[in-house]
Amino acid sequence: MRSSSAGRFDIGLAAGVNRASSRAREGGGVMVFRQLRSPADFVRARSLIGTEVSGDEILSGLWDLAAADSDVLVAIVATRRVSPSVVEVKAMRGYAGQARLLREVADDCRAQGVERLVAAGCVDADVLRRAGFVPDPGTGRLVLQL
Repeated sequence: MRSSSAGRFDIGLAAGVNRASSRAREGGGVMVFRQLRSPADFVRARSLIGTEVSGDEILSGLWDLAAADSDVLVAIVATRRVSPSVVEVKAMRGYAGQARLLREVADDCRAQGVERLVAAGCVDADVLRRAGFVPDPGTGRLVLQL
């Protein structure tokens, strides 16, 4: 995933996604964060996020429960623990709510004792900044201190 394609799904992969996207941008959607657990979730997530994931990641998503089919995945993120205190944000796609999804992931990681999120170069820098990520002076990578 390159910056130009970050944050986009293929249109039509999730039913009702156009309605979910417009509601989410307008603040009218009922958004729910959760880690993906079921085999069906993983199949759908992998088709949305693409080849940036290898299988050892934790996939988390943001769903619009007010969508027509009441289960529209509007944003997804793949993270990988690189040490007990650091989690890498490897890939992300979404129609809406990406900064919120990152904040939810940050809260979840903080509760597990993680001290820092580090973004891979392929994640949209604007979304990362909206979620509170800042450049690390030593590496130049965008990071979020928890």
